[in-house]
Amino acid sequence: MDLARLKPLLPPSVSPQADVLWRRFTARQKDGDVNDFVAALHADGHLDADQLRAILSSLDVTLTLSEGIASSTTRPHRHRLLGLLGKGAMGEVFIARDADLQRNVAIKRMDVRHSRNPTLTARFANEVQITAQLDHPAIIPVYGLEPQDDGTLAYSMKLIRGRTLKQLLADTRSRMEKHLPLPTEMQLTGRLDIFLQVCNAMAHAHTRGVIHRDLKPDNIMVGAFQEVIVMDWGIARLMGGTEVITEDTAPSGRAERTAFGLALGTPRYMSPEQAHGRNDALNARSDQYALGLLLYELIALRPARSGKSAAQVLKRAAAGEKDPLVPFNPRARIPRELAAIVRKATAIDPDRRYADVAALADDLRRYLRDEAVLAEPDTLPQRLARAVSHHRQTALAIGAILALLVVLTAALGVGAAFGVRELARQTSEAREARLIAILGKTTGQSRRMESALLRYEGLLQSVASVAEARLADPPSPKPYFRSDAFTLPGKGPPDLALSRFYDARVSLLHPDVVLAPGVDERAVAGRIHQLVSLEPVFSAVHRASAGGGADWQTKLKSDGLPIVWSYVATEEGILAGYPGTGAYPEGYDPRAQHWYLQTRDTTGPHWEPAYLDESGMGLLVTATRALRDPSGTLLGVAAVDITVGYLIDNYLVPEGLGASTEAWLVDREGRVVVRSSLKQEARTVRAWEPPPFPIPEVLAVIRASADGDHHLHDGVVYAWSALPTLGWTYIVSGQESALLD
Repeated sequence: MDLARLKPLLPPSVSPQADVLWRRFTARQKDGDVNDFVAALHADGHLDADQLRAILSSLDVTLTLSEGIASSTTRPHRHRLLGLLGKGAMGEVFIARDADLQRNVAIKRMDVRHSRNPTLTARFANEVQITAQLDHPAIIPVYGLEPQDDGTLAYSMKLIRGRTLKQLLADTRSRMEKHLPLPTEMQLTGRLDIFLQVCNAMAHAHTRGVIHRDLKPDNIMVGAFQEVIVMDWGIARLMGGTEVITEDTAPSGRAERTAFGLALGTPRYMSPEQAHGRNDALNARSDQYALGLLLYELIALRPARSGKSAAQVLKRAAAGEKDPLVPFNPRARIPRELAAIVRKATAIDPDRRYADVAALADDLRRYLRDEAVLAEPDTLPQRLARAVSHHRQTALAIGAILALLVVLTAALGVGAAFGVRELARQTSEAREARLIAILGKTTGQSRRMESALLRYEGLLQSVASVAEARLADPPSPKPYFRSDAFTLPGKGPPDLALSRFYDARVSLLHPDVVLAPGVDERAVAGRIHQLVSLEPVFSAVHRASAGGGADWQTKLKSDGLPIVWSYVATEEGILAGYPGTGAYPEGYDPRAQHWYLQTRDTTGPHWEPAYLDESGMGLLVTATRALRDPSGTLLGVAAVDITVGYLIDNYLVPEGLGASTEAWLVDREGRVVVRSSLKQEARTVRAWEPPPFPIPEVLAVIRASADGDHHLHDGVVYAWSALPTLGWTYIVSGQESALLD
């Protein structure tokens, strides 16, 4: 067995004992393999069910082939049970090893206590057939029925690598409580994408005449590659048939568990008609109600229906009651469109819900496209604001036309008093149109900017993930060049070429290596080799920041790319930077730099306000992430830099608001991350300290309405919009007379 491959997958408390535990295992089980060993660790209490699933799923990635597989039939009992994953109302789910196909699968086996109940046996058989016949990527694939010695039914299905939606939501809440950045799948748009995949699966099931009746976060898996699988079709049924339910066929449980009395399902996620036990009358709109409750939970990060007992929750379900829809983060705001979609999907009267799940999904997609939703059509001002956000140039033309109408109306002067009133009215309308345009531009610009910054953050994550893996691998000797060699004739990398953008000779094949004062190069040679092996990921990140293309290297040297530097520094005092230029001040210690110090105690990506580049590139905005080993020990910091000038030119200033407009990015502490008036000095400034936002009174108003709004102060218009994922606020300011009159 390759223990080296298994050890990184084991928990830190078990990995150091792996060799000893393996010797004990082989002493009592001579023919056991890696899967049997992991199963034994689970049986002995070293691994819990989630760890068992994760490890066996990871080991199952490598394909293996068996000799002599039968062409006509497979042998009975070819599945070897490895461990229990969990128990439900009707059965148990195990991880098992398929000896014929050399893969790990999940086996669901009917509880022997229910095997003599013909109703429950029939329901289990229906579950197998319904799940097997629903052929959809987001519905768990069934492999086949499995004979059991005790006569109970069982079936095998795909073993999903990942976690339940319930676990993902719990992790999201935990990260938000700790004020940590959220990975893509935990952000609101990522959570809504998961929901849309569930809707797709349910729309398919409903077209086949099947309703699930137990949709809840526990029954939805999010895979390792963000695939979504709807699980546990145990109480699914065909619409239109009859069903006899008695107390002994629907065992009681908690509010979160399946089945309660005569109302089959989970009380916390039941529709009113389901809670009343009208099982024969249930149709696809009952599942839609459960999806609405699920959407509520994805938005608010808490269940829609609370209660002290299952009976109380069931009573609230029958009445169609939900808790108020409030955000988990008290400073956040729930978009009115999402609240309206939840209300429509969870209407007490089924006829007032969406026509079907596909219509629900379509309305949610409208929200994601920043279009009006059918659940709550826009008012006239909202339509204007949305139109301005989508059509900036048209909005400017409308504003100009309105202003011209004001002038013409005044010139015509049909009656002095009427003319004055009309002039005032149309002037007010013109100002209102301009303000709507400014708010629309601000919101649209903030969304584009956040999307771009999150893309760069994703590239940082690529560097960090590969760096953590390389720092754990044995070093492979590779030529490297210290930073001081780059300026010595004949000593630097052979591919050095002059770059107009960097104003230096750069290498695109060799990162430069910096050692902090006092670091013994021979003592850290292995770590240096690990760091310089990151060159492929460095170059890939720079190329990706430019959108790909074969000419990215030419662009990097001539005009620069969005990401200007990528680098990794370690606790030993070593830094590898890309592209290689050797441009570091004497005595440079990466561990003493602000970006390193501010990152070492954080988890997840971290953004820094503008700081002065040590290599002479002017003001940079930096995304960093701490690197840690499996035990949580700090290894170093990975980072990518973006020039302030690039942000200003491409994202900061909205078009069409005049040259006097100022734009800002402000962090949670009220510090200026970037401001547009820095454009001229961004490359040449020689001293810099992030200043506070200069008008405290305006900052207080912005914090009171953090998502977005406008404010007039001393003749200046301030409009702002939040970048919630980064915790920053985008602000646009300009003279009232120039912007509105």
